[in-house]
Amino acid sequence: MYPLWKPFEEDKGVPVWERYVVKANAWIGILSFVGNYIWTHYFYSVLNAKYTFDAHRLNDVPISMYLMTHAYFMFYHAMTNSILRKIKTSYEKDVFRDVFYATVVAALAYTTAFMETLTICAFPYWEFTNRNMAYTLGSAFYGIYFIVSFPMFLMVDEDVTTAKGKKNTYSMWRVVWESLGSCMLVTLLLDFVRIGLTDVSFTMK
Repeated sequence: MYPLWKPFEEDKGVPVWERYVVKANAWIGILSFVGNYIWTHYFYSVLNAKYTFDAHRLNDVPISMYLMTHAYFMFYHAMTNSILRKIKTSYEKDVFRDVFYATVVAALAYTTAFMETLTICAFPYWEFTNRNMAYTLGSAFYGIYFIVSFPMFLMVDEDVTTAKGKKNTYSMWRVVWESLGSCMLVTLLLDFVRIGLTDVSFTMK
């Protein structure tokens, strides 16, 4: 709420729906909702994971986790934005930079997923039948979220200039559709991995 109450200089005088902080939260809000509502069930199916505490649930996922995920994801993406932007602005665009950029995205995705998996395993109400599988396969599975979302989220409100020198506008509609499109790609990748590596049936209660 603070950036809305005390906007940065760049956002002063800008309509609320056009401010970066609102667009960023909308993008992450969609990602975190889909992540909980749909993707959590891949962990339920593949890793036999489950939340064991009593809670009000939406599609068998505690509602509190939707809120926590949003905060976690905003932090992750704000941090990785600075790293990825540094690469894009420090090196001339060529195939070497593209390879380096993709490698960094993959490393950040897996590291982020592994560190969260490692810390959340200490949470007594999030259970796995096989913790080693949770650390390895679970982290790789979770990292798929970020392989897609880290570079896509970076695009929000980035300066994009056409060949004619006109700056493209990054509307809220574009935020919504690009986040939804990213979520669809993550869903497909999760299912490809589920079928290719585990062949476990996917169920959503």
